Amino acid sequence: MSTFLELVQDLHRESGAAGQAPSTVVGLRGEYNRLVNWVKDADLYIQDLYENWKFQRQSYSEVTQIGANALPTVQDAAWYDEKTFRIIENGETEENMIEVVEYDAIKTEIRDTGSGVPYRVIIMPDNTLEVDPVPDAAHTIKCDYYRDAVEMT
Repeated sequence: MSTFLELVQDLHRESGAAGQAPSTVVGLRGEYNRLVNWVKDADLYIQDLYENWKFQRQSYSEVTQIGANALPTVQDAAWYDEKTFRIIENGETEENMIEVVEYDAIKTEIRDTGSGVPYRVIIMPDNTLEVDPVPDAAHTIKCDYYRDAVEMT
C-alpha cells in the first residue's frame, strides 16, 4: 500500500509535471500543492463511493451511566448498523439484541421517565444515541458503525 507521499510522487511522474517530484506533502505551493490536493480529493471521493466499505466499519461499546439516558458520542460515526445493536445487562455475560429506532419514529411518544433495563436505543437527529428507559445500572451497549471519510494527512 502506498503512502500519501508516494501517491503524490506517482501522480507527479505519471502526469508529466515539471521538476523533481516533491519530497514532502507539507507546506507546498503552486503545482506541487495542486498535486497534493488532487490526491486528497481522489482519496475522499473513493472513500465516499460506498457507505459500507469494510475498512470504515468500527465497533462501538459503551457502558450506560445510572440515571443518564445519553450514551457517549461517536465523533466519526457516519451511520450506525442498526442490525448490530446488542445489550449486555449488568451482571450478565450474554449479549441480547436491542431495538433500535430513529428519533423521528418516536418523537410524538410520551417517553417513560422511570428507570430500568434499556429496551431500545434511539438514534437522535444529530447522530447521538439515547437509551430508553433511563438505565438503572451499568449495562453495556454494543454495535457497529461506519465512520466518515478521513482526509489524508
